[in-house]
Amino acid sequence: MGLLKSKGVLILISKLVKTKIERACFNTLFFAVFYLISICFFIGNAMKNFPETTSLFYIVVIGVGTTFLYKILLLKVYVVVTLLINCIGIFVTSSTCIDKLTYLSYLICILIFTYLISYYRINKDMKKRIFEKTAFNEMMDAILILEEDTLKVIECNLKAIQLFHKEDRLIGRGIDELILSNIQKKIPYNHFKQYFKNRNKELAIMNEKLNNIWIDLHIKRFHVLENAYILVRIIDVSAHKKYEEKMKYLAYHDLLTELPNRRYGEERLKLAIHKALKKKSMLGVLFIDLDKFKVANDTLGHAAGDELLKKVAIRLQRSVRKNDIVVRLGGDEFMIILEDIELTDEIIAIANRMVNVFTQAFTIKGEEMYVTCSMGIAIFPQHGVDMETLMENADIAMYQAKICGRNNFKVFNNLLDYKALSCQNNSYRDPTSK
Repeated sequence: MGLLKSKGVLILISKLVKTKIERACFNTLFFAVFYLISICFFIGNAMKNFPETTSLFYIVVIGVGTTFLYKILLLKVYVVVTLLINCIGIFVTSSTCIDKLTYLSYLICILIFTYLISYYRINKDMKKRIFEKTAFNEMMDAILILEEDTLKVIECNLKAIQLFHKEDRLIGRGIDELILSNIQKKIPYNHFKQYFKNRNKELAIMNEKLNNIWIDLHIKRFHVLENAYILVRIIDVSAHKKYEEKMKYLAYHDLLTELPNRRYGEERLKLAIHKALKKKSMLGVLFIDLDKFKVANDTLGHAAGDELLKKVAIRLQRSVRKNDIVVRLGGDEFMIILEDIELTDEIIAIANRMVNVFTQAFTIKGEEMYVTCSMGIAIFPQHGVDMETLMENADIAMYQAKICGRNNFKVFNNLLDYKALSCQNNSYRDPTSK
């Protein structure tokens, strides 16, 4: 579809340029020559007293002259001036071979006939040109047409004018004034002209920023008659880019709390571990689980439970440092990644602050609600040197905190595992139950 669209754009633009060139050449050259010959023919005819045969032939030639005209105003001027000159010429000549009224009758009939035909032709051609120009201007993409030698704009559509905010001042401007920085990311500007002369027909520059919008840039060389031109097609892909960013956001964020989700958290933790290895520093992984959230959720309803989760997310974000990451793992479970840790005491201080966050009541549906949390901590590299181990050990520590009465935190102990935890409290059945 993109290829077909590009071809359609190029065909339309080629027609516009070709029509301009052909019309300019036709009007300036052929009509000038023809009109000069017809004037000479008229003078010679008048000097011979308007012979019948040559006079009729001249009248036919005058009618043919209307076919060279491409503007209705010029057609009207041509008909009036021709009729006026012939009237003056025929009546000034005292003796004519052809009857004066017969000559004028033939002349008027031919002029009316050719005027009507030419008027219809010009009107039809004008409608076609207006259609092509309108189609060109209404294109969804911004189009610039440049002369190959000067790389200056000779034609542009309305979309291009709107894009560059230049109104009609785009014509005559060099491409270096408009999209130089975008081109230079792909090819040096001083090699730009030579690029197309080396049999390269097209240049594509994708995902660029121009005037605060995302664009794809397609530059193509084409010929009209003997002249070479450069077509610059600027496609606004901002909507597509915005959609991509939205999809990326949704893939890495939790819709309810707008926190990063598990996928993002796992990837970020891997990067944090790699960074800590290089810097030979520590990092902390905190698992947080809301105590008895299911009871509150069932009592007040799911809408209230969702509102509570949102407010918990806000409080957690406000309680961590600027570069720390708060992640919603799912349900009422959260994870916090603490980077650039020098001492274990820093993690403990943050964990204490987290527990204190829950000492204040949450206002849900106009009512105050107190919710506590259990928190487990795993520290790199003491408790693991990879993502899976750190997360697993933080989870184990969190359930130890639950067993020890909730509303507290525990740092992972290498001697502990799920079996050991279950031995400490006979009522504890499964680490996944809350």
